[in-house]
Amino acid sequence: MKKSIIFLVTLLFSVLYAEVNTSGSLLFYSRLRLNDTTECTWNEGKLFLDFEATPNENVRMYSEIRFSAYDITDINSVNDLSGGSREKTGSLIDVREAYVDVYGFLNENLDVRAGKQIIAWGTADKLNPTSNLSPYNYEDFLNFGEKEGILALKGTYTQDAFSFEADFVPRFRPAVLPSNEYLNALFDTKAFDTLNVNILRREDFLSLPGKELKESGELGLRLMGTIKGIDFSVSYFNGYAGVPLPKTIALIPVDSFGNMVLSTQEAFNHVSVLGLDFATSIYGIGFWGEGGVFFPDEFIVKKTFPTYSGMVTVYDTMLKSPYFKYVIGGDYHFKHGFYLNAQFIHGFLHEQGDSLHDYLVFRLEKTFLNDRLKIVPLSGVMTAKKNDVKNTYGIVYVPELSYTPYDDVTVTLGAYFIKSKASNLFTNFDGRVEMYAKIKMEF
Repeated sequence: MKKSIIFLVTLLFSVLYAEVNTSGSLLFYSRLRLNDTTECTWNEGKLFLDFEATPNENVRMYSEIRFSAYDITDINSVNDLSGGSREKTGSLIDVREAYVDVYGFLNENLDVRAGKQIIAWGTADKLNPTSNLSPYNYEDFLNFGEKEGILALKGTYTQDAFSFEADFVPRFRPAVLPSNEYLNALFDTKAFDTLNVNILRREDFLSLPGKELKESGELGLRLMGTIKGIDFSVSYFNGYAGVPLPKTIALIPVDSFGNMVLSTQEAFNHVSVLGLDFATSIYGIGFWGEGGVFFPDEFIVKKTFPTYSGMVTVYDTMLKSPYFKYVIGGDYHFKHGFYLNAQFIHGFLHEQGDSLHDYLVFRLEKTFLNDRLKIVPLSGVMTAKKNDVKNTYGIVYVPELSYTPYDDVTVTLGAYFIKSKASNLFTNFDGRVEMYAKIKMEF
């Protein structure tokens, strides 16, 4: 105990008197919908400040603070305009990461990281089925793949060409979900569409795992190495899926005219994941693959609705059997400034159980003027069922143009064109056209 106190005091004084290196970036991002009317659908400014201190060769401290300002507000009353409700007006200050690294802790081969950190596993580009410790941020649904920091303890033991990593998260943190407009894309809201009823209002409740360590704690184990030019890792995760599922769905009559209240309760399913990933290069072509076998706890949905004979309750098993999510991808730098990146995905980030779909993500770039000008003529996502592509397709086409007038400043212009048929991730956004502009400065 005394040794621990002495170590903490020494660490504190070392950090206070250490030289602190600072860096960061500033981002302005606006998006306009250009369908029937011109509407601003996203408008934000973000400032990222990074601080790094190395008081000695065995200790490193790092933190990133995010300042966000949104013009998209949630104001419904005069009280929301008061100074005490600034969160309603879209202002946010968030410590995205804040941790300390201790190298050679107890053993010269053991490194320990403690604090709020982003734990990212896998070799795929942004979409990693094996990476489940740090939650994803779906706040901007058209800009997926960003992860959030989580309070955790991480240990890495390295011996020659192999490393073993162990992660412990004492408290589960769910994913950040998008606004109501895009929330329907993540959840099945059509459970009672066949019933001729009018839903007056919706009531939503969320059930989180208990606060006890045995209920809310999460564990991750990973073995990493390189064999004959192939980087690989084998991993195990025991915790919760980041996106909730409906646990109970009830239609409650309020009068004799068919008016109803839709009441739902969502919960997070416990799951174990065995993962494997690899990355290599053959003749200049980069290849990667990543997959995870998910073993979910049984998840039963309770549905209650009225009939002519009275209220009826049915039970539907949504999750029970293991399922497999994977990503296969590659990239290549061609001559004359062309670059191609493509991935085939079975099971998007939020999909679970029998709801897995197939996706093709692609991006073709061409650079000019010593890489200062970049044109992206082909970029986007495609999905469809193999046996009926014509009637089940969904396409998001994202052309883009970016220019870097100075080394630390980039201006980007682009657009989203969405076309969808039948039921898929993009069904609710069929025909949508949105233009966007970004200005990013790094310092």
